[in-house]
Amino acid sequence: MADLTSPTAPGKNNESWIDRGGGLFARLAAVAIQAGTALIGTVGIDQTTPGTTDSVTVATAQGAGAAIGATTGAAVNGDANQTIQQALRSLNKYIYNVWGGSAAAWLGVRLQTGNNVEAGTVTQPLKIESGYTLGRATADAQIKGSAGFIHTVSIAPLTATPTAGLLTVYDSLTETGTVLYSEWIFATTPGHTVKLDVSFATGLYVGFDAALASVQVTVSYR
Repeated sequence: MADLTSPTAPGKNNESWIDRGGGLFARLAAVAIQAGTALIGTVGIDQTTPGTTDSVTVATAQGAGAAIGATTGAAVNGDANQTIQQALRSLNKYIYNVWGGSAAAWLGVRLQTGNNVEAGTVTQPLKIESGYTLGRATADAQIKGSAGFIHTVSIAPLTATPTAGLLTVYDSLTETGTVLYSEWIFATTPGHTVKLDVSFATGLYVGFDAALASVQVTVSYR
C-alpha cells in the first residue's frame, strides 16, 4: 500500500494523496449528518434536578417502562414476573420489616399443617409451634373424623389403682379397622408417651376394652 504522505507518491509537484482532489481533510470537513428521524445516536444528561432530570428511562420492551432510580415501583411478593427494580424493592422491604424497620421487629416462624412455614405474630426472636391438636379420652372416643397425622399417644392413670385393660388406637371412625397402636395397661403402669409419627387415612379412634378404666389418653395429631 502506498505511503499517502510520501513526497514520491503520485501527484503533481510531489503533492500527497491527502492533498489531491481538493484535499481529503477539506472534503471530510464538509461532511454533515442530514436532518431526520434516523439519528446515528443521541446522548443527553440534564443535571437540573439530580435524581429526577438525570434519570434514565428503560424502553417499554426492555422493562415495562420502569425508570432507573424511580421510587414509585411497587414491591411484588412471590415468583410473579417483575422488573429488576420491583425485585430489589421486594428484597429491601423484606429485610426492612424483618430486621427492625417496622413494628415487626423480630422474625417469627410458625410451622403449620403440611410443614408450611409462614410469618406469625412475634413476641420473641424465634417462635416455633408444633402445629398439632390435642385430643383427650377416658373412654371410647373418636378423636378425628378424617385423614391426618398422629404424632404421640400419652397414657396416664387417673387414680392410684387404675383397672387394667387393653388400649387400642385405630385408623378408623369406630372401634374397628386398621390398628395404629395397642398396649396393655396395668395398675402399675406409670404415665408415659409413645411417639408414632404416622399418617392415617380414615380417622382417629381411641378404644378402651371392657375392663380398662381410670386411664387418660391424650393424642397429639393434625
